[in-house]
Amino acid sequence: MSAEPFKYDGALDAWKCNHILRFCQGSALDIGCNTGNLVAFLNRTGIPAVGIDSESAHVEAARKAHPDCEFHCGTELRQFSDKQFESVIAWNVLEHIEDDVGALQEMIRIASRNVILSIPKEDDLSLPDSRVTYRPYVDPTHRHYYTRQIIAGLLAQTGAFKAHIEDASRVRPLLAYAKIGIPRWLCATLDSIFWRLGGDKTPLLANLIVVIDVGGGRNIARKSA
Repeated sequence: MSAEPFKYDGALDAWKCNHILRFCQGSALDIGCNTGNLVAFLNRTGIPAVGIDSESAHVEAARKAHPDCEFHCGTELRQFSDKQFESVIAWNVLEHIEDDVGALQEMIRIASRNVILSIPKEDDLSLPDSRVTYRPYVDPTHRHYYTRQIIAGLLAQTGAFKAHIEDASRVRPLLAYAKIGIPRWLCATLDSIFWRLGGDKTPLLANLIVVIDVGGGRNIARKSA
């Protein structure tokens, strides 16, 4: 496969695809596949991918849009064999699951190389007095938020696997533009300038990308973003 980054085509999040391509190796399962665009994209790039989603409407739409791809409906991973997939992807999924330890154990069970997660960090950024709240922290279905220490605890409970962890995904105020009376275009311009300035912006990255090595050290990023 070409090392050129995936270019946005209107149907997929290019940032997400580029990160997943850094780590995804061989066959893949996309957990929480929604309407299947990532599964279809991975198959087009030569990575045989399968999707699973808990929402029947999502799976029905995925099958209709991508009839040549395989999709499953449900929340249980027990239907899949041990080490059936080389990479297991759960992008913005684990935080929705009450028993995140049990879910992660199942992901590790069915992966032979790595498990690729994107999960929200704990909220150190929202300013309730100013009515500024960030997108990851307004979803009522989130059951968990994570720190590197929490991830270390999860890994200890699931077999003490090594993991590559990096901060990612800019925080963006939700509805802050209207609430504080600044035009959206001006906020976008100021935001763009701010991110071009120097300095450590790590505290302003809302997610952690975690790649759990279950295959003996072969599975950290194969190319830069």
